[in-house]
Amino acid sequence: MGRIPTHLDTHHNVQRDQRVLPHLAALSVRHALPLREHSSVRYFSEFYGQWDGNTHAEQISPDNLMRLLTTSVEQGITELGCHPGYVDPEFPTSYAVEREMELRTLCDPAVRRFLWAENIRLINFSDLKTVAGGQAPARGTS
Repeated sequence: MGRIPTHLDTHHNVQRDQRVLPHLAALSVRHALPLREHSSVRYFSEFYGQWDGNTHAEQISPDNLMRLLTTSVEQGITELGCHPGYVDPEFPTSYAVEREMELRTLCDPAVRRFLWAENIRLINFSDLKTVAGGQAPARGTS
């Protein structure tokens, strides 16, 4: 893409593997990039709609997202772990119908009104340089 990334994360949280973490942490420090679960940006993974092979639509509903944001997310900058998208028959995945449910929830007008009413600002990692006094620095990995 011709530029360094805005942050570091991994599929299925591979950064938690102690064989991988030191390499990602070093990369994070070298390039001043936030690393998921090792920066001042908190990672929130509870917005997920499948376990034990079963869909749990109630977990990724607009009402539950708003409840989670009210009861489980602290002040500051939080990364909402989510997997929105459209089902593509050419893309095999076990998390398919849930992707479209998440997308509908994230685009729901009630959620948008809630975010505005609660003064929750949506940003992306490239905004960290101008939000909350600067980039989210890497934390120690020990």
